[in-house]
Amino acid sequence: MKLLILDDEPLARIGIRTIIPWKQKGYQIVGEAGNIETAMNLARRHRPDIILVDIILPEKSGFELIEQLHEELPNSRFIIVSCVNDVECYKKAISLGVSEYLLKSTITPDELLQVVEKVSEDIRKERVFDETENEEMNHVNRFVVLSTFLNKALKGQISDEQQIRQKLESYGVNSISKSVYIFLLSSGEELMPAGIRTDTDEIPVLKLCQEIINDTGSGFIYRNYEDRITGIFFGHDAGNSDQSIEYLCQRIQATVEQMFDVHPAISVSSCLKNSERLKEGYKQALEALDRQFFKGGRLYYYNREKIEKEELIQQIIEEKENILSNQNLFDTNAIKESIKRITTLLSITVAFSQHHVKMIFLDIIYHLLELSRKANLDIKELLGDCPDPSFFVENVSSIQELKVRTEMLLSTITKELRDLAIDRQSNAVKVIKQYVSDHLQEMISLKRLSEQVFLSSNYISRIFRKRTGEALVQYISRAKVDKAKELLLSGQTIPEVTETMGFSSESYFIKVFKKTSGVTPFQYTKKILAP
Repeated sequence: MKLLILDDEPLARIGIRTIIPWKQKGYQIVGEAGNIETAMNLARRHRPDIILVDIILPEKSGFELIEQLHEELPNSRFIIVSCVNDVECYKKAISLGVSEYLLKSTITPDELLQVVEKVSEDIRKERVFDETENEEMNHVNRFVVLSTFLNKALKGQISDEQQIRQKLESYGVNSISKSVYIFLLSSGEELMPAGIRTDTDEIPVLKLCQEIINDTGSGFIYRNYEDRITGIFFGHDAGNSDQSIEYLCQRIQATVEQMFDVHPAISVSSCLKNSERLKEGYKQALEALDRQFFKGGRLYYYNREKIEKEELIQQIIEEKENILSNQNLFDTNAIKESIKRITTLLSITVAFSQHHVKMIFLDIIYHLLELSRKANLDIKELLGDCPDPSFFVENVSSIQELKVRTEMLLSTITKELRDLAIDRQSNAVKVIKQYVSDHLQEMISLKRLSEQVFLSSNYISRIFRKRTGEALVQYISRAKVDKAKELLLSGQTIPEVTETMGFSSESYFIKVFKKTSGVTPFQYTKKILAP
């Protein structure tokens, strides 16, 4: 496989070229370019299989290169490697058929290699069959030939309606109907286990679904280039096409449940009217299938849940910023409410891909962990068995599960903070008591005590009462009076004790003594020393 690198930053190009042993992995870097003109020349000369593109370039956008080379080199695939994390850029990349969109700030060498290898495998699958009439006639597996042809139609590489209809009809698919739908069957490993051959129509679930399609209308079902069970359906009754596709989907779901004990979700494109729009229909079905992640349920229609999104997207961004700007981990309720609102808004809009949604939650999780680190919490203890924060967004089946995982982490952080606060309070009370004991003969102010434990005067007063049941000022007075009693009984006079214990005047000493003991110093001495 031949690779071409386009990035205006020399260090970035060097990094991509050197962080992976490309040659050992079976790849040849045929060129590096720092601008679009050089990249275009290299691409035309070497016809690379995969082009790694940065979209932010000095003179033009990398998107312009992709648009132009799509026309000239239809067999080349594009992987964007950029520092731009922007919804509009994601949408643009999807519209141009970009294979992957990677962020420089988060991608690792292993992840980059994994993506390149995935795209390479897709390319190899496409090149297994050359769609010439001669090879098709000689190929024993008609199912694979039609599957390969439809894969190209779904990618937009074949869009001529007459050509598509002729191909389908040559395989016995009646494509006369003007009502065309793409539908996707989401099944997981239960229906299509890993490792099973995809180049056959002998897979039980595909045979079963094909029979239902033939009974309801006409069409074809197979496992496509993205390993998705994909159906193309032509309804017999143009006047009731929506009812036909709904009936088909319900029959497939009921039969699969009965035969395989699996509960599949199905997503359906809008009514395409003609088969030249198969690529558009496939994108619609994919978008509709994403609603399973956001909404739950089992049957999703592209054109039945369209919503004005721009305002809601802005609200999502604002809610996320509210969390990221919140520096107070004790403000748990506010953080929880923002997470709840983000989840609700994302479920309504379905404007973001699953990957982007996971990145939104991962940003929130990293923010919570950073605040925890600043609060001196043990991050490893918070993560538990999870080797990395990204675990919290991996292998989740719905946005609700993302929400629950994030809230569980927040609850764990809150508990640890509470325990830490209790430990700090207990320690602060111990320090305060020791300081009072060591400085009884001095003027002890709340300000001086707060400096000893690095907490505010109001806060230490609150935690002292909370932990001991006694006001701090009363505790200081009682401790000084107890010491004063010892001095009085040792023979010191009231003026001497007043000076020794750091009281401002005799009258103030007598007032504090009486308030604490119920008697004056003289009365106390007389009572204790009376024969």
